[in-house]
Amino acid sequence: MDSKYPITRTKLLIPRRRDEIVTRQRLLSILNDLLDLKLIIVAAPAGYGKTSLLIDFATHTEWPISWLSLDPLDQDPFRFISHFIAAIQARFPEFGKNSLSVLNSIPPIPIGYPRNRLNDCQ
Repeated sequence: MDSKYPITRTKLLIPRRRDEIVTRQRLLSILNDLLDLKLIIVAAPAGYGKTSLLIDFATHTEWPISWLSLDPLDQDPFRFISHFIAAIQARFPEFGKNSLSVLNSIPPIPIGYPRNRLNDCQ
C-alpha cells in the first residue's frame, strides 16, 4: 500500500561516502557495540561529523540500514511518519502496511488548522 502523502525518495537514499571522509574506527566500534539497543542517538553540535560517521558506518556494516534525511517540513507528523515508514520499507517491503492503512484513513486536516499540536501536550 502506498502512502497518500507524497514521499520524497531522495530523502531515503544513503548519501554517497566521500573519499575524504576519515574513518573513525573507535566510533564505528562503539556503534557496533550498541547495535543490540533499541535506540541509538548520535548527538553533537553542527559540523562535528554525525552524518559522516553514520554514512561511514552504513558502508562498513553488514546490517541492513534504513536512511531518512530530515528537514523542517518533517515537523508535520503525517509527513514524518509516511517518510519513516517508507525508509524502513526500502529494506523491508512488508513493514508498515497496517500503519499506512491507518494513516491513509485519517481524514485530511483543514487548511489553516495547526497540524503540529505537540506543544499542546506539555
